[in-house]
Amino acid sequence: MRYLVLTLALSLVACSNSGKIESDDTGETAGTDGGADDGGSSTDEGGTDEGGTDDTGATDDTGTAGGDDTGTADDCEAEVDSTWPEDGDDAFYYRDEISFYLSEPDASATITVDGISGTSSLDDTATVVTFTPDGDLDGASSYTATLSYCAGAETISFSTSDLGGEVDVDSLPGLTYALNLGTGTVVNPPGLEDLLGLFGADLEQTLFLQVTESSDTTINFISALPDDTGDQDYCNATLDFPTADFTEAPYFQIGPKDIIADIGDTQVPIERVYVSGTFASDGTYIGGMELSGTLDLDVIGPALGVDGETICNYGSFVGIYCEECGDGDETCLSLEIVDMDAEGEETSLDRIEMDDCHVDCPASAKNPDCTL
Repeated sequence: MRYLVLTLALSLVACSNSGKIESDDTGETAGTDGGADDGGSSTDEGGTDEGGTDDTGATDDTGTAGGDDTGTADDCEAEVDSTWPEDGDDAFYYRDEISFYLSEPDASATITVDGISGTSSLDDTATVVTFTPDGDLDGASSYTATLSYCAGAETISFSTSDLGGEVDVDSLPGLTYALNLGTGTVVNPPGLEDLLGLFGADLEQTLFLQVTESSDTTINFISALPDDTGDQDYCNATLDFPTADFTEAPYFQIGPKDIIADIGDTQVPIERVYVSGTFASDGTYIGGMELSGTLDLDVIGPALGVDGETICNYGSFVGIYCEECGDGDETCLSLEIVDMDAEGEETSLDRIEMDDCHVDCPASAKNPDCTL
């Protein structure tokens, strides 16, 4: 793995002589019995310390130590920078976690949500506090989350979207949805869109997803790419995702499956893809969608006029580090895109078994393996 490391070191050294016992030149120990010695006086009746020194230079140690860290609001420097969801959000995804983002570390910070059991946790920096519910929140419901931390308490109120309600599984087969990757948020690797932009590429890719079968326990999808007009591209074979569990309906996760995406006007594979989301109760859209997979920059590179290693080198300057691909090359990136919706389309996909083999694909005439 390639790393460009910029390290900033900040050292804070605190020294204390509190509790140090020294002997004067008479052999008597100063400040250990609360009484007066030859070099100074100390009074323990009122618990005060005159702070005097004896003629040997020893300082008595019965005074009150300063600067202790009690974690009170007076010495708390942490503030809430942001929250997820934002206060007043009325479309929070019912499967999401709740987070508070702090300006400074606070190991004491915890989150509770009224009426909901769950676990509060801190990240390694002690600046991100997260509440993970034990189960899904209810759809179209209101909640209050409270952060308790060194400065006191801060509360946000929010409501979930209508996702999470019961869906008629028998109504789903035949429904088609358009998922545009460019509408989501790339959380891994951060900065990927900027990196691709350096080479004139983007993630403005739409995938068609169609339900072919569904029941109370399983669901099946096929996927296809659109052509330039936005209709199905009949020159590309459709892809069948493996049968997926649907016992958590309306939520599903399908995959893994290698798919094709257009990046830089060239079709490139995204390997080991998983897609998840939640059907709206009326089946009109799928919300809370996420996609994860692996990009091999050695495959993408030629379409952008460079090799994968060059893209990786550029990436290291913006904190993107390539990973081992499984073949010994370190030119792969783990991809994760979240916060997407797939809108329903009034169309039905044709199942296509091979590339360039469909009556509406002009290239089919030049495919010797295609029989129509």
